[in-house]
Amino acid sequence: MSEDPFFLVKEDVQKAMRSSEALFKRWTELTQLQQTKPLSQSMLEELRWTTGELNQSLKAIDWDIEDLEETVGIVEANPAKFQIPQKELQERRAFITMTIKFVREMRTTMQQADAEAQRAQRRDLMAPAPTRGGSGAAPSAAAGNGLGGNGATPAGAAAALSSNGKQPAGGYNRYAKLEASITQDNADYIRGEQARQQQLVAEQDVQIDMISSQLRTVKEMSTTIHNELDRQNDMLDTLGNDMDNTENRLTAALKKADKVLELSKDKKQTCCIVLLIIAIIVMMVVLFV
Repeated sequence: MSEDPFFLVKEDVQKAMRSSEALFKRWTELTQLQQTKPLSQSMLEELRWTTGELNQSLKAIDWDIEDLEETVGIVEANPAKFQIPQKELQERRAFITMTIKFVREMRTTMQQADAEAQRAQRRDLMAPAPTRGGSGAAPSAAAGNGLGGNGATPAGAAAALSSNGKQPAGGYNRYAKLEASITQDNADYIRGEQARQQQLVAEQDVQIDMISSQLRTVKEMSTTIHNELDRQNDMLDTLGNDMDNTENRLTAALKKADKVLELSKDKKQTCCIVLLIIAIIVMMVVLFV
């Protein structure tokens, strides 16, 4: 069981679930606080970071659950091969189902909170803001200035306001909050893009430094290998010269040995001839005396 990949992935999923629970708890606190009062810039940044980390954690759990489902499906299709009890398979299926429910509930809560925040933002943006003329004369002023009954569009109203340099006396600047929100969103988007670009540049710098370090290491290794090959070539040249000298010495020794053998062979022939002559003389003496 210790080598079963299911339990290794299950352990990773449980760690991710604990991390997601902590992030979800902090996200809930910040979201509830945002509903009661405007958040500071640092808390808004923390809320964005927590939301992003929570989404990434839930996405990682989804991927692990897909792997677990595939693993369980393979085991169920080949029970004779893996020999895992049916009870164990049911427990694995129950864990997968529980984890899917865990992720779905968190996502649903986040989506509902996001939708409610968007509705509240729209209500706040579209709510009329009183100006210098007071609240009682707002409808007539709006109608008299072409904002209500003449089919004027928000763009036309905004143009009229910008051309006059100020809004009509006694009216409502209905789109001031919307324009301010759009401007703020654009500024936030630009800041986010700049931060993202800076992060990308920083990551590229880190990667370039890593590549440079690896290239230096490869260069050092190639230099070491080149030096070692030169040393081995020198050793091979020395060995070749030694072998040539040894071969020459062996050739000379063989020649000397051949000469010695030839000399030894001539002496034996001479001895045989002398012995034969002596034998003939002895026979002649014996025969004729």
